[in-house]
Amino acid sequence: DIRIRERSDERAGHQPSVGDIRKRKRSDEREGHQPSVGDIRKDGKAMINRNEVAREKLDQAVKLMAENGVDMWVVYSRRKQDPSLELLFNAGLQNEVLFVIAKDGQHVALADESDVAALKDSGLYARVTAVTADTIMGEFKKIYDAADVKKLALNMTAEDDRCDGLSKGLYSKLCGCIGKETMERVQTSSFDMLEY
Repeated sequence: DIRIRERSDERAGHQPSVGDIRKRKRSDEREGHQPSVGDIRKDGKAMINRNEVAREKLDQAVKLMAENGVDMWVVYSRRKQDPSLELLFNAGLQNEVLFVIAKDGQHVALADESDVAALKDSGLYARVTAVTADTIMGEFKKIYDAADVKKLALNMTAEDDRCDGLSKGLYSKLCGCIGKETMERVQTSSFDMLEY
């Protein structure tokens, strides 16, 4: 733990050099260390645990869904098109990914095999399923059909580019999956929930 090492160094009269800090960081990364809220940066300020921030944002999302009568919130993106991926899910993924924010808090991530381990390790999702561009809609259809969706929020809007990560192509895939008429009946913009 960085805090323990720094305190130990201070008691021994040793001021860690920039090289020492870099070595520790590389060592921590090799060991799979995720910084905790109490980890200290070189300038003495506490680091933020991005998974905890994402967990708080997902909890807020569930509250917003309840307030707006939304049954399911889908954030579907690829190649980092959606700016909310990092803030809401702590995920800067390059591949096609579909997140289902469920009103019961049992969130699901459908992602490329190369992204699955990191998503599972985050602890943010009840289920993480490896998919390809060809199988992602089949997996989403199972989730959608199992839920009683009367109102579906999507990451698309004309009002704010921060809530507009769903491309026309991915929207077409969603329509093909659940049916265009169903989509027209249930869809709403996630921006509508966020606008105060």
